[in-house]
Amino acid sequence: MLIYFFVLLAAGAAALLARPREAESRWAAAFLILASLGGAASWLERAGQPSWARALELLNACLTPWAVLMFALVWSGLFLRPGTIRRGSAGSGESGRRGGLSGEERRSAGSGSRGNRAHGVSARGPFVALALLLPPLASIGEALLRGGGPDYGLLLVWTAPYYLAACAAMILAVLREAHPLKRRSRLIMAVITVPTLLAVLGLINVGRAISPDFDFFRYVSLFIVFSMGAAVAGLFLYGVLGIRLRLERDPLESAMRAAGLGASMLNHSLKNELGKISLASELLRRELEREEVGREPAASGAENVPATARPPSAPAAVGAEPLQQIQRSASRMLETVERLQTQLKAIRWQAEPVRLPELLARAAERSAPLAAARGVRLMVRTEGVPHVVLADPFHLEESLVNLLANAIEATPAGGEAALGALRLRRRLLIRVDDTGGGIAAERPAQVFEPFYSTKSGRMNYGIGLSYVHQAMRMAGGSVRLQPREGGGTRAELRLPLLGGQSGEEETR
Repeated sequence: MLIYFFVLLAAGAAALLARPREAESRWAAAFLILASLGGAASWLERAGQPSWARALELLNACLTPWAVLMFALVWSGLFLRPGTIRRGSAGSGESGRRGGLSGEERRSAGSGSRGNRAHGVSARGPFVALALLLPPLASIGEALLRGGGPDYGLLLVWTAPYYLAACAAMILAVLREAHPLKRRSRLIMAVITVPTLLAVLGLINVGRAISPDFDFFRYVSLFIVFSMGAAVAGLFLYGVLGIRLRLERDPLESAMRAAGLGASMLNHSLKNELGKISLASELLRRELEREEVGREPAASGAENVPATARPPSAPAAVGAEPLQQIQRSASRMLETVERLQTQLKAIRWQAEPVRLPELLARAAERSAPLAAARGVRLMVRTEGVPHVVLADPFHLEESLVNLLANAIEATPAGGEAALGALRLRRRLLIRVDDTGGGIAAERPAQVFEPFYSTKSGRMNYGIGLSYVHQAMRMAGGSVRLQPREGGGTRAELRLPLLGGQSGEEETR
């Protein structure tokens, strides 16, 4: 029994310490710690402390169902403020400026993304929690007045609805979740929790209501061992309640993080110095303009000569062009540093309804100047493209611009780069084809490493494919480069199609 007590107590402490500011973590810790009191009560009973044992059993039997139901409501997203939007999601901040849809279109196209709402408790949360606490307090008061332990027949009246509602909320959360990675995480938590809750309801509450001397623990312990085993496996494989144990960090993720830190430091240092250069050159330009305006005409009658016909003064003629070069160089360096910073910082994929044909057109429009400069035909094929999909418009567009830049730079003059998309059952496939020399024979994973590049151009930083790889990883998708039939390279982005997305099904 003490092992049961310490295991659940440790699990509750871990859930609380990992994410103390998250409501779901606090409620998880509460129900685990309250559940652990059952093990302590049994040990105290055997140790000859019946009074303490009854007190802990009473708290365990009355408060655990309440804490379990509160955790399930908060964790499932059913216990939220109406209309709450996750910080940084569609309609606010950055993604509100990235091409979202109207409210009506968002509701129709994003019906499957209801699981993307915030995880904050609603303003009425404390009142609901107190209302749900009334039956447990009534049962505790009845037991104290009676001077005995919990009455499991009376408890069954309200604990059965509490446990069943908690299980239903968790199952519903799994079914409602649209994002594949989040659905997997919710499914793991439901597998860990729901069977054991049903076992506790049937073997403890129902069993003891029928037979108070029923020995439940040897049966419930099997479910507890199952839940603990599933929880440990989930911690190592996918994570539980935001906690994940990893024996080895993903090398590519570590490289991106280190590169992002270096880019942040470079960005901070260079921005300060370049800002000084830009400010000094601007002040000098204004000073030269003031000197030219205040200079008197050198020759008599010059006041009758139009200003446009006068030759520029010597200082202005000598200083104007170098100042412009300084300002242009400073601007280019700032753009370079900001580009590095943008593509190396941590990516948060925030899905929202997006008009895919318009997004493809924007990516092609941004790539058109480069294609024109290199004499490459840029084609956009929108036949059969799903009209509306759930994706992060900013990161998806940036990924396509990077792939198009690679395709255009690899294609000789007179060649072609093409962008298109289609639906393959439950996945969205976006292709970027080129007619260049084909993919090199490097190791496939190496081309996705930050700062790795086979190109010698001065604007090639070797971060484009690393950025695309990380964006697709956060989206639950993948990126693949492969030789194309007839020559050239094909880059493919595969993204999960979530519930409520439109588009024609392609049969294969």
